[in-house]
Amino acid sequence: MTKSISLDALWDSATPTELVFNSKQLSHLPAIKVTNSKHIAGLVGPTLIAMTISESKFIQPHLYDTQIAPVVYLSGTLLFVAGLAIVRVHNHWMGDWTVLVTLIGWFAMFGGLFRMFATGFYQQGAQNTTALLVLELVLLAVGIFLTFKAYVRTKS
Repeated sequence: MTKSISLDALWDSATPTELVFNSKQLSHLPAIKVTNSKHIAGLVGPTLIAMTISESKFIQPHLYDTQIAPVVYLSGTLLFVAGLAIVRVHNHWMGDWTVLVTLIGWFAMFGGLFRMFATGFYQQGAQNTTALLVLELVLLAVGIFLTFKAYVRTKS
C-alpha cells in the first residue's frame, strides 16, 4: 500500500536529504515540477525586479560610465553560476509558464559567459541606452510575471 504524501507537508517537514530522495521518487508528478518552478520563480522574480529598478538609468544615470573589467568579469561569473544552478535543477521544456524559468537559467548562463569572455564588448554595449532601456523593460516585465506566478495561490 502506497502512502499519499502532501507536497506542502513534504516541503515543510523534510530535511534537505529527504527532500532530494523524495523528489526523485515523486519526480513523475507534475506538481513537483510546478512547486520547484514556483520556488525558483519566487527567488528570480523579485531579484529581477530589484536589479532592474536599481540599475535603471533613471535611478542611477552614471552606473555604467566607469565600469572596470574585473567587476564586469566578476558579475559575469556570478551570473554564470546562478544560471547554471537554475538549469541544473530546472531544465524543463513544458508548454506553460515554467519554461520561462528554464529560459532565464539559460540566458543567465550565456549572459555570464559573454560578460566573462567579452568584457570590453559588454562595456561598449552598455553605452547604448536604447537597447539597455528595452532590455530593462523586458527583464522588469519577466520579473513581475515570475513574482506573480510564484506568490499567487492556486486553486486546489
